Amino acid sequence: MTIPDGDKYDGHWLNDLKNGYGRMIWVGVEVYEGDWKDGKRNGKGKLSCVDGYEYTGEWKNGWRDGYGIEKNPDGSIYDGGWKNDLKHGKGIRTSSSHEVLESLWMNDMPVYPSTKASWLNLNFNTYTIVALILFSVLIFSSTHIKQLVYYYYS
Repeated sequence: MTIPDGDKYDGHWLNDLKNGYGRMIWVGVEVYEGDWKDGKRNGKGKLSCVDGYEYTGEWKNGWRDGYGIEKNPDGSIYDGGWKNDLKHGKGIRTSSSHEVLESLWMNDMPVYPSTKASWLNLNFNTYTIVALILFSVLIFSSTHIKQLVYYYYS
């Protein structure tokens, strides 16, 4: 169906609303192809904008919500969770210079703990770092803790 302003929708309808799978073209702005419910993006879909922005992932009530991959015109990429159109949950952002930030996200911002890795893609997530620390403590404790306890109680 072509709308008077030139926009076009090809897909399923229910009660005069986009429902099911469909493709909406907003001329000169963006294209969305994917699932619809009650006239809103809902389910899985892909949004492509004329400026090069792209999002492929899950939608809820018209908002990015769930898992998705965002590719920005500057070459940066976010791969992770979304809630109410904001980055939320576990996610990895790779900058255009290939710097990697793996973090928990809340309201579009990374929150502690987060880890950084270089373009070498050394993916040291929080669990890896904790495991290395525990391993170091175990090695240290097996040889030195007994000595520390002995000297303390002597």
